[in-house]
Amino acid sequence: MVNDALSFIVSTADLDFALDLLGELLPNLLYPVALAALTLERERRTLKEPAMPILMARRVYEALPSAIKPLLGAPVA
Repeated sequence: MVNDALSFIVSTADLDFALDLLGELLPNLLYPVALAALTLERERRTLKEPAMPILMARRVYEALPSAIKPLLGAPVA
């Protein structure tokens, strides 16, 4: 089985911008899994926890709008 999990290291500024863009696109209906992953990491950072990589299945990432993908950067190994 191919590992389809992707991991992204995202700055807080890019994370906030990605959430702002996603928020304009009915994220609860169209991108609920991606919204949950990004929101969870944002909440961690709000609580002053150290930044952690954002994990996302490849299919979830590929379904994201093209404007959001560059904000996440290239997946890390």
